[in-house]
Amino acid sequence: MPPMDRLPLATFVHCSDLHLGTQHDAKFALAGARADCLRADIRAAAPDWVVVSGDLTARGAVDPAEADAVHAWLDGLGPAWDALPGNHDLCPSPSQEARFPGIERYEPVPLRETAYGRAFGEPGLRFGRTLGGVRFLGVTLRAGDPDAELERLAAALRDPAARGARARVVVGHYPVAPVRTAGPLAAWGPGHIGATAAELERVLVAGAVDAYLFGHVHVLAAAERAGVRHLTPGAVAVGCPGFRLCAIHEDRIEFRFLPLSRPDLASCGFWAAAASTDPDHPDAEMYHAGTAAERAVVVRLPGTGGGAVAG
Repeated sequence: MPPMDRLPLATFVHCSDLHLGTQHDAKFALAGARADCLRADIRAAAPDWVVVSGDLTARGAVDPAEADAVHAWLDGLGPAWDALPGNHDLCPSPSQEARFPGIERYEPVPLRETAYGRAFGEPGLRFGRTLGGVRFLGVTLRAGDPDAELERLAAALRDPAARGARARVVVGHYPVAPVRTAGPLAAWGPGHIGATAAELERVLVAGAVDAYLFGHVHVLAAAERAGVRHLTPGAVAVGCPGFRLCAIHEDRIEFRFLPLSRPDLASCGFWAAAASTDPDHPDAEMYHAGTAAERAVVVRLPGTGGGAVAG
């Protein structure tokens, strides 16, 4: 990671998977304490913007009051913010409801009429924001894309606000492909939205997107696919507790992972330790917390040397 030789044009925090509310699993017992620590860490970092890539609630798809409570929590952060739903906030398919009854509930209505949509409104379902000359677009997806959100995203990427930006970054909840080559995450993640994950990737590539920010997998990950950098920020509630503090410069965007500042809340672990390895992540700690290259990523902006590098 090159040193910050001059002040950035803008900074932002990317975090994900807060899981605030009534917990269904003891693994999430520290979610509230970790969210409190995150709030203090964000206030200390004083970013221009905060973006949360889904799973704001524990059971918001079943209990709408949780979405209202998280909205108020986000309002109390201080900086401007945008957020999108994950499967715990907005169930992506009837099959997911059948798999996780009492946690996820599919609502066969337009997005704006879902419990999450009523709590967060249009900006919580899809957003467009320009920061430091970079265009950020949020997308909410369900399996089969019954809401035609991919069509809207493709149009937004063709819009002059995106085409004229120095870079284009899309934010969603689900990965387009597995983030690990073995262990539990080799076959888990994009399946929540089925073939829509591959359709999303086609839109990202066709729209000349520079980075795709997402959550859902509860680990820190970074990979390049077809010229698009795919990045997670860990997961606040459990997995890899922390966030990415990001800086937009004239020639690059820096994505730095920071663990939560309280050591007693920053320990990693979610997926079964014995199975959590792959060739690039030889132990459970690295499987969750990522490699050094995944923890510090630089995306070079078009026309300034290009490409994504880590270091």
